[in-house]
Amino acid sequence: LINDEGEISMIKQNLYYSKPKKEHVEYLLTNDRDMDQIIHRKKQSLAYLVSNEIAYTKKKSKGELGVGISKTNEIISQTEAEAIEHVLVMDSIENGKLNQELLKNLPDTERINKELFDINLLMNEYHLLVCHMESLPLDVKKDFIPYINGKTTIYKLADKYVIEPESAKQRLYRIRRQLKETVLFYMKEYGRDGE
Repeated sequence: LINDEGEISMIKQNLYYSKPKKEHVEYLLTNDRDMDQIIHRKKQSLAYLVSNEIAYTKKKSKGELGVGISKTNEIISQTEAEAIEHVLVMDSIENGKLNQELLKNLPDTERINKELFDINLLMNEYHLLVCHMESLPLDVKKDFIPYINGKTTIYKLADKYVIEPESAKQRLYRIRRQLKETVLFYMKEYGRDGE
């Protein structure tokens, strides 16, 4: 793991949970169409980090760091064990809670747990946004969701309603603002930190 205080500080600043709730809502709305992939990448990256740290810690405890000669059978069984461990790590991440037994001897479990917390918060707040988007009135939803997902444009909506593009833009802006305010209210009212 990164031990340089400057780099750790930079990583902490980039965590989703450390941002103000207003930025959370904006981030979710801006990245709505890619959010499933973003969450998946974050989970895979965390699993990769944890799996590599576990492997490194095991090798270090056995004194196997550096150049060495291994027999083919040992490499295969080691690869199988690492694959199984990776599946266990990924399963824990998918369930939203890392098995503390897996993290037992790792040097920076606090960072790993913060990153998992970050992923869980992102997922929960994204589901909150989706729930509120789905509960928009049908006439609003049929225009706003395709627009935010990049499946239509302001110009297409203006043509559809025979209005100026600026009027369509203003309508979408009002819907987005109202949605942001509603989601932000729920995040603050029912969220853990109540920012």
